[in-house]
Amino acid sequence: MIVASDGLVKLRNHSRSKTNIYIMINIYKNLGGNSSVRAYEIMPTSINVQFNSGKWYSYSFLKAGQTHVENMKALATKGIGLCSYIQRFVKYLYD
Repeated sequence: MIVASDGLVKLRNHSRSKTNIYIMINIYKNLGGNSSVRAYEIMPTSINVQFNSGKWYSYSFLKAGQTHVENMKALATKGIGLCSYIQRFVKYLYD
């Protein structure tokens, strides 16, 4: 695992791949101070969210819908409101 100098970006190896493919993981800023979101990965048609439990959940255009996924990407980048949004709109719409 590699941490960028600003401490906000990590890399992880996707174990499903036969080759070492690294994807950027962004540490969630948690500006509200009470979120259970730890980190996220933004993909073209989905967002992967890691919670404090360590579990990852993927929300895709197909399952959660493009509007929700794009809203989640914006909230993740902002660092506030992502967990509340997930609880309110897409709680069980993960892949």
